[in-house]
Amino acid sequence: MNHPRPVPVFLHDIDADFEIPVFTISSASAFERGEQYGTQARAQIDASIACYSRLFSISHGLDWSEVAERALIWEPIVGKYDADIADEIRGIAHGAGRELGEILALNARGEMVYAQFLKAEGCTSFALLADGNASGHAFAGQNWDWRMLSKDSRVILRIEQPPKPTITMVVEAGQVGRHGANSAGLAVFANGLPAKASELGVPQALIRRKVLDQHRFDRALEVVLGAEQQIPANVLIAHRDFAIDVETTPTEHRWEYPQDGVIAHANHFEYFQGAEYQPRLGADSLYRGYLMRQSLNRLRSESDVGAVLRGIGTAFANKFGHPNSIAAHPDPDEPEHLQWGTLSSSIVDLTEGTWYITDGPADTRAYRRLGWSVFDERI
Repeated sequence: MNHPRPVPVFLHDIDADFEIPVFTISSASAFERGEQYGTQARAQIDASIACYSRLFSISHGLDWSEVAERALIWEPIVGKYDADIADEIRGIAHGAGRELGEILALNARGEMVYAQFLKAEGCTSFALLADGNASGHAFAGQNWDWRMLSKDSRVILRIEQPPKPTITMVVEAGQVGRHGANSAGLAVFANGLPAKASELGVPQALIRRKVLDQHRFDRALEVVLGAEQQIPANVLIAHRDFAIDVETTPTEHRWEYPQDGVIAHANHFEYFQGAEYQPRLGADSLYRGYLMRQSLNRLRSESDVGAVLRGIGTAFANKFGHPNSIAAHPDPDEPEHLQWGTLSSSIVDLTEGTWYITDGPADTRAYRRLGWSVFDERI
């Protein structure tokens, strides 16, 4: 249990050794954006479908064609929720040479098999505002923990979509949203939560994307509060001047503000009370959020931006509870299809617009700086 605290490495730019491909998409037409996405990320979308085809087959005995057919139930829901996102999904399917139901399945994979998938999701998210450190900068980010089978489907997207804000996102290929930041200075990071799902509703991938499509914080928050969602999720919306963390369910939402400039959240309800909100995603959630807050609180008097970044990286590299730690690693005792770990770790400087990201857990992989400011409309 006693692991030395790793010191994270920060390198300047992405190079050939970095495993996550970067794609730029640019069009005012939603369908064209999707088509560009599907064409550029075709190999990664194929990998994503191969991953979930295997998982659905093992866990539910479903052939992928059956999964894709069932996913069409979301087509009218998606169209009613956001016509542009619906067109983008159609464009992705066309560009990737896939059926619409296949891309819908990738965007609603959690909703389709909620309990089974979320048994192995362990993201840790945070916001550190300027009153939580002495550098004058604000930061937000998360460790994205998920099935190792999906490793080859990771992509970084830069989406120029006038007149909407330009978005930088990390997603599983084929998805229209996961976590990211936009040129209006808004960022969204999210965590799975354990509770009952509703019968049918808007997939989380679409809700997170619609948050990033907003120019204003109040409208981004309205997206979260007003969505007719199917499954619960924790959603952290951050700006350099403010952040709020919202635990959302299909029937009710509760929220928390930064405490002394710090928010951190893992995968259990902290703001709800009752038997139905008890942790059921693994005991590690109970210590990951606490340890993250503890580490961030140590940065209160740190005035050097680089030192704050290293402090956040050190928090994300924490190996307490290994392999089910903040820096998550596959458990060799688990079957291959159930093994999960940190697929990437993200730290966004919401004052400067710089994004630092790893292509694995921060205790073993270096942070790289994306080659643009997330605040830039065009590059």
